[in-house]
Amino acid sequence: SQSPPLPLPLRRRQQQHQRGRAKEPTMATIVNTTEEEPMLAVVRSTAELAWADGGAEVADPEVARLCAEAQQHVLAGRWLDMATLMLASADLLLLAPRLSDKAAADLECTLTVICNLVTKAGSEDEALEIAKLICAKLTHQPGEKPTLRIKVLFSLYNLLPSLSGKALVYRKALELAAAGKAAADCVVPTFKNIDAFVAYWGIGKPEQRDLFLAVTRILKDQKGMTKEYFKFLNKYLATFDGS
Repeated sequence: SQSPPLPLPLRRRQQQHQRGRAKEPTMATIVNTTEEEPMLAVVRSTAELAWADGGAEVADPEVARLCAEAQQHVLAGRWLDMATLMLASADLLLLAPRLSDKAAADLECTLTVICNLVTKAGSEDEALEIAKLICAKLTHQPGEKPTLRIKVLFSLYNLLPSLSGKALVYRKALELAAAGKAAADCVVPTFKNIDAFVAYWGIGKPEQRDLFLAVTRILKDQKGMTKEYFKFLNKYLATFDGS
């Protein structure tokens, strides 16, 4: 199983001897779920919840159908199809206006299991497509549970193998952070590692420009962050040098 990412200072010490390689910034500790059973359990539990109002006569066949479909995807290794099915099933919880603490924990667990599908993918391209599906779902109606959505995206960031995928997921987290102060508080601490992120991802000037602009928009509304705001505004303006 995949071990949790090392804290950034420790990772730096271990990679000092690797010249020419940027240090990888980390986001959050990953909850590992590497067996197929959690996936099928998620499909069953979310399907039961989605069809609960239909009564047993309606619900039981639908739950059985979804579970059978999920089992086929697992056996065939169709992880993109599995992600589509699981995300559709998770919609009810994701868009619910109010959740109990237990339901919120169940939702986070469900989304974490879905994120782990990127580790099953047969290629980086497939993993990136799965990540795009997850990002699209999590950035839809961002005002609902933005903090939880960002937390899940940070887990997805750590699981993705591709650098372009990591950069994409981080940008999506910034989009969610614009939904409110509580959400912004989740990402602001990562801004101190922006230079490390940029070096590690290897993104070009246009991508850096978009990144710094997104950061300045978040910092503009943060009290006591005026210095940081102008710092990133200068970074943004510097990307136009030589244009």
